[in-house]
Amino acid sequence: MKIETLNDGDIMHFYPDNGLKMADECAFYDKSDLNPPSLAEGVLGLVGVENILMTFEGVSVSKEKNARWEDIKPFVMTEIADFVEEGKKLNHNQDIKTQIQGVIALKIRPMIQKDGGGIVFKGYNDGIVRVELQGKCVGCPHSQNTLKNGVEKILKTYIKQVKAVEKDEI
Repeated sequence: MKIETLNDGDIMHFYPDNGLKMADECAFYDKSDLNPPSLAEGVLGLVGVENILMTFEGVSVSKEKNARWEDIKPFVMTEIADFVEEGKKLNHNQDIKTQIQGVIALKIRPMIQKDGGGIVFKGYNDGIVRVELQGKCVGCPHSQNTLKNGVEKILKTYIKQVKAVEKDEI
């Protein structure tokens, strides 16, 4: 299993060798979800885990600020390995907005924050995702490129219903 920690240290990606079998492209869960699938329930049940994004590639885990990866990581790895070993398929029925928010939170926002920017999900309608760029992204000459070749490309990879991403003009 390949493991990658993001720069801020609060998100870790776990990539099983053969990925995850999923009915949909991705699913996002946090501790408020009442009926998550077994893998999500197992990982979210660990002390210090805040939320998770499951994709066909693997599982991205966000930890609470005071939690330590040394305490969480072995248990997350065990949960994922057991799930993959059993050959289970993730079946879930989650709305598109929740999926988009999860991908933004655990895949896109950390990438944008590295450069001093920010991104907020504003809405989704008929395949169009609306976001607000913040921080150093505001007025940046590269923001349109980030939006189309970064944000849009990533969202389309994980959520087939996404057709385009547009800036929400305030």
